Amino acid sequence: MDWLRATSPLAEGVPGRSALSDLEEPARESRVVILVPSTCVTLLEAKIPARNRGQLLRAVPYALEEELAGDIETFHFSVKPDRDGRANVAVIERDWLQRLLAMLEDLGISPSAVVPESLCLPLDEGEWTLLVDADRCTVRTGPWEALGFDAGDLSEVLVAVEEGVESRRAWHVYESSSAATGIDALVPPERLARHERIDDAISLLARQYFSHRTLNLLQGEFAVRHGWQDALSRWRYAAALAVLIGVAHLGGMAVDNRQLVLERDAARAEMVELYRATFPDAVRVIDPAVQMRSRLQALRDQQGAGGAGFLDMLDGSARLLMAEDNVEVRLLRYRDGRLELDLRAGSIEQLESLQRSLQEKAFVAELRSVRNEGGSYLARMLLTTGTS
Repeated sequence: MDWLRATSPLAEGVPGRSALSDLEEPARESRVVILVPSTCVTLLEAKIPARNRGQLLRAVPYALEEELAGDIETFHFSVKPDRDGRANVAVIERDWLQRLLAMLEDLGISPSAVVPESLCLPLDEGEWTLLVDADRCTVRTGPWEALGFDAGDLSEVLVAVEEGVESRRAWHVYESSSAATGIDALVPPERLARHERIDDAISLLARQYFSHRTLNLLQGEFAVRHGWQDALSRWRYAAALAVLIGVAHLGGMAVDNRQLVLERDAARAEMVELYRATFPDAVRVIDPAVQMRSRLQALRDQQGAGGAGFLDMLDGSARLLMAEDNVEVRLLRYRDGRLELDLRAGSIEQLESLQRSLQEKAFVAELRSVRNEGGSYLARMLLTTGTS
């Protein structure tokens, strides 16, 4: 485990590496902040017209339900309200966070904050930031857009990040002295704005945390409850910062880890399948959730004031498609302003009923290639809008 004991408000100090148990005594006398790996936290955005923070926390899980692979009850949501009714949301597995806090509690360590390390990576306007460490990397492409992955996947991720992005940015690379990735060969010189060698990642992340104080995952049921002595101590600067990286590799976190890995891999496989079905032209799929948001944002940017785009069509037709219990959407594609749906139904009448419902919503719906297969009817429906 990597850690840094800060000796000033600017996070100056000497980093170190040791077992978590070795920090038990100094951590009890210090303000402790835990950084969790980027791979454990998903960053999302939601638009929710909530009047107060309580309403926002209650509404966020349901607003993001369709973007998560799993039951919303298994996740913990932390929120940072933004302007115009939007909210930045960090999502982490509830059981994972509970086990982390329980392990720390057994050592007598009570963290005041648990922070995604991806949000502690510096980000300059007009650039993308890449942190390359010995065994894993983190890419930050926006204030609330980041991705963690194994170092061995670096070349594929760089391609995936830029896939579907019209306006590419220059890279600001921080490379640990323990890393050996040959980044100069992966990024063209004209795209490499800055390439900095750093002795350790922990000092870089700690400095950024102290200067920006980003989102704390300890909200809601996990919120820290301060007494009057804690309130007084908050007036002093943080005398120490214990930072935890790679928590999943510690022995105390290995409980049921194998099962969680299997469930995660299964969920990822489903997301990859959905991404390839939605975007058949995709070459590499590294992080389907991030790439899906990137492609959808690109489609959103491409659709102009005249005519509806992919998101408008999907939003307008989704409820009708879900309402037809006996009609299954097997595949969908979006090409040249037209949504193509491969459908399975129990009868031709059901397909025609769906077609009429879509037409009543101002869609132009055309059935093609209807055929009987094993008692079910397969068909392709071409969907456009009246203004296309």
